[in-house]
Amino acid sequence: MPDERAERLREDDRPSMPYTTKTHSRSSAAGLRAAAGATDIHDDPPTRCSRLTPDDPHGDAAGNALAADSPAPAADAPPGADVSAAASTAPPAAEARLIAGRYQVERRLGGGGMAEVFLAKDTTLGRLVAVKVLRERFADDEEFVARFHREARAAAALNHPNVVAIHDRGGSAGSSYIVMEYVSGETVKDLVQRNGRLTPTAARDIELGLLAALRAAHDGGVVHRDVTAQNVLLAQDGRVKVADFGIAHFGASQLTSTGIVMGTSRYLSPEQARGEPTDERSDLYSAGVVLFEMLTGRLPFEGDNDLAIALQHANDPAPSAATFVPDLPPALDAIVGKALRKDPAERFQSAAEFFAALAALDLGAVTSGTIAIPAGAAARSGVGAATAATRVAASPVAMAVPASAAPASADLTAATRVVPAAGRAATVSHRRRRLWAALAVLIVLVAAVAGVLVYRAYAARTVTVPSVVGKPESRAASDLRDKGFTVRSTGGYSDTVAPSAVMSQHPAAGLSIKKGMQVRLVVSRGLLHPAIVNVVGATSSAAAAALRAQSFVPVRLSQHSSSVRRGLVIHQSPAAGTPLLRGGIVRYWVSSGPPKVEVPDVVGASEGSATNTLKAAGFAVVVNTTLGLGDFPDNVTKQKPVAGSLALKGSQVTIWVAIL
Repeated sequence: MPDERAERLREDDRPSMPYTTKTHSRSSAAGLRAAAGATDIHDDPPTRCSRLTPDDPHGDAAGNALAADSPAPAADAPPGADVSAAASTAPPAAEARLIAGRYQVERRLGGGGMAEVFLAKDTTLGRLVAVKVLRERFADDEEFVARFHREARAAAALNHPNVVAIHDRGGSAGSSYIVMEYVSGETVKDLVQRNGRLTPTAARDIELGLLAALRAAHDGGVVHRDVTAQNVLLAQDGRVKVADFGIAHFGASQLTSTGIVMGTSRYLSPEQARGEPTDERSDLYSAGVVLFEMLTGRLPFEGDNDLAIALQHANDPAPSAATFVPDLPPALDAIVGKALRKDPAERFQSAAEFFAALAALDLGAVTSGTIAIPAGAAARSGVGAATAATRVAASPVAMAVPASAAPASADLTAATRVVPAAGRAATVSHRRRRLWAALAVLIVLVAAVAGVLVYRAYAARTVTVPSVVGKPESRAASDLRDKGFTVRSTGGYSDTVAPSAVMSQHPAAGLSIKKGMQVRLVVSRGLLHPAIVNVVGATSSAAAAALRAQSFVPVRLSQHSSSVRRGLVIHQSPAAGTPLLRGGIVRYWVSSGPPKVEVPDVVGASEGSATNTLKAAGFAVVVNTTLGLGDFPDNVTKQKPVAGSLALKGSQVTIWVAIL
């Protein structure tokens, strides 16, 4: 991998070449095959929109952040990318450079086709920052500059602890720059590649941080469109940071075009792969791919090239994560499956909904996976690891003393002590050989006896784990305790296992383990997709409580109604009895009473005409009489409420009719 990154960096220094923009049709196969002949499928070379190239199997985003041993980052590395002592450093001219009269460059972190990233010190505030500087050859291109600043604009609009902060941006001497928060740590991609799949709890915690960042972005009108494991950073204090808004769609910006593939192929949503319009749900699909990768240690789709992978995203159903991790909690597998639906309407409709479903999971003591990430785990990787390796490497070099360097006096002394008479030397040597042979035999016998005793003791203490899947929780726990095991139960949900029955066990049945060890059970607490309770006619508070009891997220809305009393539920969506994944949103509409209507003007009309007009508008009519001097008899001289005012439908309107 370091060689590949170094090769990409060397390629970045070549003169820029013309690129071909391919506009795809909405048919995934036709659109993507039409682009197969192009070297790149993207709108401009320096952006990281869609480098679907044979030379760069991971896309430009592959080097978004660096592990400690990476020699140099890829093109537009996020600001948190740490580099080791072996990382490429800036040339003397760059080290002495002062950007905007404030940011003193310390070293070069990386560079790509569009920009270079430097570690710099803010001389005003005395802190380390990452400065991304647009390459000089693009400084005069207005569209490139606009795209460059769009990243700053998109991220700077977000003030959230899970988004890499933008401190400053600007341009000087024909060069544009962005000053970003410097995050010391590693990426999720680095973590998974180094340690394999994560535990469900660790993956969930990281995914919640990612979703929190996406929710903030979506609430601010920003669609990231390049959510990848390389763009999710793990800071040394344990925080999750999302970086690289280089191809984000911000508000009504026209800097990106529908019909052009945008994003990294291994994380593309189906609509991105087909060149169709994207929205927040496209980011949620990519976030689902990141969750799949953390849980399984691999990506859902693999192929010989990026085009083949993009076609799979566009057309093929995503595999179940449980296919690769059989003991994955079914509820968690269902959430991953929903996030990876081809139809955006079938996915989570918002980052908040995705977050709620994931947060509602009871993972308990489930620890399947090769690594769990405690708070601040990233502090034990990155630059710290590189420094430790440097220190360790120094010691063996200093301690490796050749045998020839020993003092000559030591050899002479040893020779003097070993030179007796020839016969005596032979006798002593023979006795020593016999002694060592006897000692070796004795050691072998003792080891064999000890091995037999240890095996018998271990065999006497090990028991085969019985199968308790499908049994009621109480019976399963009793059977395991009878075998000498301790039992710990956690809850889960299943559409196939009856409530209070065991869904899965760990260790699996048939394994031999020591007595006293713990067997963990996942017990069904009910359906994974329960039928929605009927809340029509209930009060708002009662409806919310009933829906929360089923692990749904209630959303209250208001609606006028002439037939349903104020404060009661008129209707709900989805309808009662519809199966829905726990954590899903159920909306219900509460009556705010009859609607208010405008009171018609009946002054001057006859009594009969005024009465008919008011009743037709939905009002009750009360008639009073008045002398009405100067008015026509039987005509309305006054009304209350006055004409044009708003009143509840069905309320009373009083009119005064002249009798003279």
